[in-house]
Amino acid sequence: MKDIYFFNPVDDLEIYYGDLPHWRQEGVVYFVTFRLSDSLPQSKLKELDESRALWIKTHRHKRRHEFTKEDRRTYNFLFHERIEKWMEAGYGSCILKEDAVLEIIVETLKFFDGKRYTLDSYVVMPNHIHIIVVPYEGNTLSQITHTWKAYSANIINKLSGKSGQLWRHESYDHIIRNEESYHQIRKYILLNPVKAGLTLSDNALNVHEATLLQENKPEAGSFGHIGKYIAIILLFLCSFAQAQNEAHYIELLNQNHFQGQTEVKVPNGRADIVNDEYAIEVEWAEKWKNSIGQALWYGLQTNKKPGIVLVMKDVSDRKYGIMLQSALDYAGIGDQIKVWFYPEDFGRSYESEAKAKTDSKQMLIQKNGNYTKNKNSGVRHNSKCSNFDCKNCVPCGPNEGKPCGICKG
Repeated sequence: MKDIYFFNPVDDLEIYYGDLPHWRQEGVVYFVTFRLSDSLPQSKLKELDESRALWIKTHRHKRRHEFTKEDRRTYNFLFHERIEKWMEAGYGSCILKEDAVLEIIVETLKFFDGKRYTLDSYVVMPNHIHIIVVPYEGNTLSQITHTWKAYSANIINKLSGKSGQLWRHESYDHIIRNEESYHQIRKYILLNPVKAGLTLSDNALNVHEATLLQENKPEAGSFGHIGKYIAIILLFLCSFAQAQNEAHYIELLNQNHFQGQTEVKVPNGRADIVNDEYAIEVEWAEKWKNSIGQALWYGLQTNKKPGIVLVMKDVSDRKYGIMLQSALDYAGIGDQIKVWFYPEDFGRSYESEAKAKTDSKQMLIQKNGNYTKNKNSGVRHNSKCSNFDCKNCVPCGPNEGKPCGICKG
């Protein structure tokens, strides 16, 4: 059995748009719905298309961390809850309730189970199917759903003596966010026929008592998937702190050197700094690969020369600067992207940067004491924590608030 992962806010995320928005991450659990082509009348399809066009227009520019809970709730209502309600009304031919067709569907779903994916739960309703599935490495969700639909459509059309489109060409899919959501969706699948007032054949519903999580239960003394969640949370907190520090460098560099605008909105992103000459991406040295595409995109969208500032934490980070420059030269664009290395190209040294940070923290400790608390979240940090001097932090006592998950408060 493969390890089970839920949505990871700090991992690579691919978002693309067809008729519906689709999010993709490696190794995660998906909830998938696909339906017959005649399962919704034209009036409902037109309403769905209008909602889709408006949602994409207002959200396409957002980065992954900018999607709010309200965005996700709206998305779920527009593209799942509303469609589900329409499908439960029983529009169309509803041929999936026929025994011979149902047998083909179940055989198709189970054929590569354990080889290309893990099939956790499913329900075959008269005009649509709900599935929880985990693709294995090297097998994308799009490939899996295409195989399901193409194979089953071919066999079912032969059986019925018909031709043409059997399935709606695009599926609804959703990365399951956490264990609670996983259990809620399994319950939803189990109760789906009950809500619709249907009695299904036994093989139309497959929700085992043993869940993916139980099958992946760690041995005694092992952290298992719980340890992974802890690691993800810590990684997210570290990433958030790093983003806060990056914002500090953006403001510092703009005020003292570039004197432009910061966080300038462009299609599908925000340019860190834009002045009269350059559109600049400020990035940590170890993330130099990301900086190339972002700088080129920001330059294209602002009609400025692309620029990159690599922020180096110490002398050892110089290797990333060499990698960046070598990659640009190899691609023949070394003279088209302006590159600066912080602190060296801005009249500062690594030693002076380190001393300034130490002095700043010491002054803060003298002023505020050894503890601060984020006034928004109520989380307490000690003076050794990277979040000790966060912008929302205020002085506090050693027992105020709740302890930070990184420094333990």
